[in-house]
Amino acid sequence: MRIHHVELTDFRGVENCSVEFSDTGVTIIEGDNEVGKSSIDEAIRLVLSERDDTSKAAVRDVQPVGRDVGPQVEIELSTGPYRLRCTKRFIKKSMTELEVLEPSREQLTGREAHDRLRAIIAETMDEALWGALRMQQGEALAQADFAGGSLGRALDLAAGGERPDNADADDLWQRIVAERQKYFTDTGRPRKNLKEADEAVVAAQQRVDALLDELRSLENDTVRVARLTEEARTLAERRTKNTQDLEDLGAQAETIAQKRRELELLESELADANGRRERAVAQLAEREALVERVATSAARVAEYQERLDSVRERAGVNQSVLAAANDALESARCALRTAESDHRRALADRDHLRRAADLEELSARRRRVTEAVGRRQEARRVLESNLVDEQALTVIEDAHQELVKAEALAGAGSASLNLAAVGEVEVLVDGEVVRLGPDEQRDLAVSESMSLELPGLLRVAVTAGADAQQLARGVAEARLRLIECCETYGVPDVRTARKAAHERREAELEIDGLDHTIESELRGSTPEEITAEIDLLVERVRSYPAERNHESPLPSTLELAESLVSEADACIGDARRALSAAESGREEAREALLGQEVELSGIAASLDGARHDNESASAALDRARCDRSDDQLTEILTRCTEEVSACTHSLGVAQRSFADDEAQAVEDRLQNCQALARRLVAQIEENHDELVSLRSRLQTKGEDGLAGRLDEARSELLALTGDRDRLHRRAEAARLLHDTFAARREAARRRYVAPLRDSVERLGRIVFGRDFEVELDEDLMILNRTLDGQTVPYGDLSTGTKEQLGMIIRLAAAEIVASGSVPSGSVPSASAAGSGADESTAADAGTGPENRRTTGGAPVVFDDALGWSDPARLEGMAAVLSTAAKNCQVIVLTCTPGRYESVGNARVVRLPA
Repeated sequence: MRIHHVELTDFRGVENCSVEFSDTGVTIIEGDNEVGKSSIDEAIRLVLSERDDTSKAAVRDVQPVGRDVGPQVEIELSTGPYRLRCTKRFIKKSMTELEVLEPSREQLTGREAHDRLRAIIAETMDEALWGALRMQQGEALAQADFAGGSLGRALDLAAGGERPDNADADDLWQRIVAERQKYFTDTGRPRKNLKEADEAVVAAQQRVDALLDELRSLENDTVRVARLTEEARTLAERRTKNTQDLEDLGAQAETIAQKRRELELLESELADANGRRERAVAQLAEREALVERVATSAARVAEYQERLDSVRERAGVNQSVLAAANDALESARCALRTAESDHRRALADRDHLRRAADLEELSARRRRVTEAVGRRQEARRVLESNLVDEQALTVIEDAHQELVKAEALAGAGSASLNLAAVGEVEVLVDGEVVRLGPDEQRDLAVSESMSLELPGLLRVAVTAGADAQQLARGVAEARLRLIECCETYGVPDVRTARKAAHERREAELEIDGLDHTIESELRGSTPEEITAEIDLLVERVRSYPAERNHESPLPSTLELAESLVSEADACIGDARRALSAAESGREEAREALLGQEVELSGIAASLDGARHDNESASAALDRARCDRSDDQLTEILTRCTEEVSACTHSLGVAQRSFADDEAQAVEDRLQNCQALARRLVAQIEENHDELVSLRSRLQTKGEDGLAGRLDEARSELLALTGDRDRLHRRAEAARLLHDTFAARREAARRRYVAPLRDSVERLGRIVFGRDFEVELDEDLMILNRTLDGQTVPYGDLSTGTKEQLGMIIRLAAAEIVASGSVPSGSVPSASAAGSGADESTAADAGTGPENRRTTGGAPVVFDDALGWSDPARLEGMAAVLSTAAKNCQVIVLTCTPGRYESVGNARVVRLPA
């Protein structure tokens, strides 16, 4: 389809607007906000889809506000073999006029014109593709839905084949999957039957191995009995020798212990002598310290007495200085009291004027709160009457999507009937007259059943298959569910629900804003508290002049009162500084006198302490000398030193006669001999126990018939191994068949996606550089983007990059469809292609509208796109638009002309403000 001309009259805020479009290339429509750019796209959709007498909200919304006129749209376009002009006026004086210019002229009006327009559109254009090629304002980040439709068939042709959709192939694949699942899980892990077969073989092998081990063990046990008998004799001989060694080493150890006890006694006597000598040394040192203490304390008494006399003389001088400072302090206090009185009066005047200003401000705030409360009540009434919240909208949208899917499935699965007239003829289709001119064709879809009659000649009844009838019932059920959802929430259709949800959101936002306004105006108070505060301020403002009681006049303004307060502050400051200086002088004198008094007290206390220390030390020294004189202490120290020398000599003689290394060697040998005795006892007991056990087992096992049991186990192992191997061969065959088919299906999918991906990468490298790559899923959605070797999922890309990729994939799709003139239904079947039929024969062989050929796909429409792109990306996207538009029609709506100034082959249409 190509749009040549659109004219809007009384459409939303547009009184009249006419736009001519280039058949190929880029048409850029520029204009300020709200001048009607987006209305052009909206008008095209409405004129091609809605009847002139519809009451849908989408049509009512385009009527100009405050004007009793009907919105009118005129469009001229080409689609398939047709070129036509259609004019529609909605709401007021509604009308529809259709003029078909090519291939044969037709002029129709009213409902007949609308039905003919819809039939032409359905015959020649893939509306789902056109919807995917439009990027509307506010939906720039949504990926296009290209699954199925014209693009899917174009990709099939570009890939050199068709999609693997036939029912036989699907049934075969399901049977292959079912066979594989007998042996493996979906993740490829073996199922229980394989594991049980393997485990049975392993268990049988373990039983065979265990019997072989038992047979070999009997042979080993005979050899082990002979070895243990010889070992028992050797252990008995070693035990006898060990007992004799223990007796000899015990006698040597007793002799060494006696010598060690004598050495310990001499060490104790030396320790006692050293203790007595240390006590004598401590007593003599204590006597010398006491003599030194008596001399030191006498010197301190003399020093403190001299300092006490000097301080008493200075204290007398400071007492007279303190008296003069007290007089100056009293004068400063009187001056401060006078200044504070003047300051209080100035503050009271200023506070009175401030209360008057606060009264005025609170009154204004109360008025604003009252207004906001009223508006909030209005908004809440909107919420009470509007039931469509976000959850309700989601329910309605889901029901609408189910209806769209059901209609798409019904359209794709229904049968079709092609009528081709040789001459002019009238045919009754389900009782309605259908007129066909010479060589005219008409395609009819059969959802359940249809009656075709040539009056007086022939009647034909066509009945669709069970699948088509089921799809038709699915459409009816989906439509009923949508109607029930809409009735539940009090709306007629999806568009009205969206509008109601939008109005509810706006009301909620307004309530939030008004709540914030009320909260900011109340500032934590209630309206009653503000009223009470206003009443209190009124009373205080009125009563203050009578309570002031001062001869000076009240300041005329708040600024004058502030000035008087500042002057009073300055006077108080001067008075306080004078008072502070007087207090500082008095405090310095008092602190100096107090410091001297403290110093006197400290020196007196130190003098008393020194005298007491001297007397105490002298008395202690006298008492110590009465007990023992200094010469007696010296004599005791000398005697103790001689005792220590004698004990040290005796210990040295004893230590030289005692060989410590030899004694340690005897003790080590004795301990080792004792450990050996314990180990020999344990070895003898262990040898005896093992001999008894082996002789008992030899006697028992010889009577069990191990050879016969071993033959039975080997036979069982052979049978289980054969069963397991056969099961594994079947499982591996099923897995090989599944993996081979899965690989072929994946290759077909890659071949199907490749043409669109190649086109996207070719255009994308103009913007992002030569390292740009993308990955698409089966629904032709972008999974991730690779740039400079770094792969990023689509959802993690920046807003600007998502928008650019959305435009690129739409342009690539439009290129593919436009350049291939793709059928809007199905591609030729594989059998037809293989039989040598040429393309035109295959395309004309169908009987329904799906076999007509379109001319160049559909226009690509971008409404206010590239708002998040930087200058470098804008320049690259301009080149992409110019390149892609060589074979298709691109329409750009923008309020920012500079955004597309680099597009080379563009036609620019400037809408007046």
